[in-house]
Amino acid sequence: MLQSATKQTFDKKKRRSQDWFEDNDENIQSPLKDKKLNGDRTALRDKILRKFKNNWFQQKADEADRFAKEKNLKELYVTINAVSGPKPRNLHSMRAKNGVLFSSPEDIKERWVQYFEELLNQPMHGC
Repeated sequence: MLQSATKQTFDKKKRRSQDWFEDNDENIQSPLKDKKLNGDRTALRDKILRKFKNNWFQQKADEADRFAKEKNLKELYVTINAVSGPKPRNLHSMRAKNGVLFSSPEDIKERWVQYFEELLNQPMHGC
């Protein structure tokens, strides 16, 4: 119940950076299904997955280096941001009772005030 309420109230964070695992998914699936490696996860992690990860980061570094040498700053920053992702915002979206999504700090603050007023100002029973 708490998880469903959280999902209804908060919006899921969208991922904007590239991922070495997603880019190599097809190449990674075959070793994961290989019956010889199923018992030895350390060998799988150390030899295969680390190789894919290192190659992916090396490829991105080579792209960034090439763009820097060409003085193509736009593509350089696009490449850097694709790997590192944008700067995280400290503000998360929040839904109102009626389902409207709030994203401005003022609306979110007002919704929290409303929530805590409702939560804390309950009539006391039996006192």
